[in-house]
Amino acid sequence: METWAPLPNSGAKVYRFNLYRDPLTLRLVNNRVTVRTAVHYWMEVGLRMGSLIKSMGSCGLGPEGFRHAWLGAQADFGITPQWGVDLRVSTFDPMPSNACTITFLGYDITNQVLAGMKDAMARGLQGMEQQARESAMLRRKAEDVWRMAQQPIEVSHGVFLVLNPEQIRLGPLSSDGHTLVVTPEIQARPFLQLGNRPEITLRPLPDLVPLNGNPSPTFRIQVDADLGYREASEQLRRQMVGKVFETGNGRFEILDASVRGQGRQAILEVELKGKVNGRLALAGTPHFNAQKGTLELLDLDYTLESRSWITKFGEWLFRSSLRKTLAEKSNWFLQKNFQDLKAQVQGGMNREIAPGVALNGQLDQLTLEQPQLLSDRFRVQAFMEGRIQVTLTPSGL
Repeated sequence: METWAPLPNSGAKVYRFNLYRDPLTLRLVNNRVTVRTAVHYWMEVGLRMGSLIKSMGSCGLGPEGFRHAWLGAQADFGITPQWGVDLRVSTFDPMPSNACTITFLGYDITNQVLAGMKDAMARGLQGMEQQARESAMLRRKAEDVWRMAQQPIEVSHGVFLVLNPEQIRLGPLSSDGHTLVVTPEIQARPFLQLGNRPEITLRPLPDLVPLNGNPSPTFRIQVDADLGYREASEQLRRQMVGKVFETGNGRFEILDASVRGQGRQAILEVELKGKVNGRLALAGTPHFNAQKGTLELLDLDYTLESRSWITKFGEWLFRSSLRKTLAEKSNWFLQKNFQDLKAQVQGGMNREIAPGVALNGQLDQLTLEQPQLLSDRFRVQAFMEGRIQVTLTPSGL
């Protein structure tokens, strides 16, 4: 600044200067960044006399060479519960390397000069604080990630992992080299759904909650693995529709097949055409065979109503292979989904879910319990143990 400006607390005295600085030296420790630099300057002091300014002397001009001093500041970063950036900046007292003594007066004005520099730097940093607090960039990025975290992830064909995030907790800020590390922990209640892509209702970004201690990427969570009756029926139809049964009393063909739940039993229904025409129902108890990794229907047998209907056609229909075939096929259509579930989820846990946002995980164990029958689906409660984290690269911020 080579135009005249008032010296702080100096009445009519004014000053002007020329200044340049060395490259900034940055040091980052946890959430505090310290900035230091050396400044080189010359200074001229004058006295304002009405509209005129009379030079009173200078330092650092001509053969004297520039004067030197150290300037510095520190900034503490924080994140508010509403996803704003909180920046607290303070300046250090300047440290002169040599004095600024007015040439012909022999008057040392170093402290006044450095006080002016400190005051100018403080005003500039206040603007930086205000700009950081008013910035909505962090919240916008957090809303983008929160929205992506709610989207179902198809880990395999017909197998969807829904993270179902509920809350975000923030651990202490730390640093790694020149990088400020922000470590949020997402509290989620994930579940698996087999079949069609699940419909979700997006929830707004919640406020941040402080996290005591360091977050851990490990988890042990309960997961509901669902298979809708509609999807189960479609798989059963692919196996059974068009199948022809030859008996000593004639032949019949399966026109349709479906499955539904009733109480604690699964009901398989098949429509027959040929020697017999009509609809038969068989009931079985769902059971998860942990050793085989399959879901079976135990004690599959005709319902009382179907037995009465079959009696009209004679015992030959009981002796046919229809019931045995249905037992084999109903076991197969559930086995296909659950047998490779762990491998499918493991593959789906390691992928880029958005530009700059990657999901990284390791599934160590998947334990499935006995199935439940709901109004529209089979449900098997599972416990998954492993490690998972979401990584954001700078390009995604």
